Amino acid sequence: MTGIGSVTCCGVGADALWEGLVHPDRIDTTEVRDFDPSVWFGPKDARRIDRFAQFSVAAADEALADAGDVGADPERSGVIFATGVAASAPSSAKSGSSTTRAHGGCRRSSSR
Repeated sequence: MTGIGSVTCCGVGADALWEGLVHPDRIDTTEVRDFDPSVWFGPKDARRIDRFAQFSVAAADEALADAGDVGADPERSGVIFATGVAASAPSSAKSGSSTTRAHGGCRRSSSR
């Protein structure tokens, strides 16, 4: 894939990022504003999925759209996706999540 996608304090998408880089004086914050997760997620998933994970999905979707038809065989394609535990700490604290040891000693976190 050779597309560009971004979710930044400049906005969503490569065009918004470029405008922010060209005109940094127009950016008055370091947080992502006007991000609407309903473009990518239903209401239930938007509540459950960590905000940084939402940004990742949005940026990946933008990159795929920018790349156009990559000609990948869906039967032979895959995606590796991860977010850090620290990123989900605020949502974990308010949802009463628990962390358990999974098979092989790996830590698994659940917000259910």
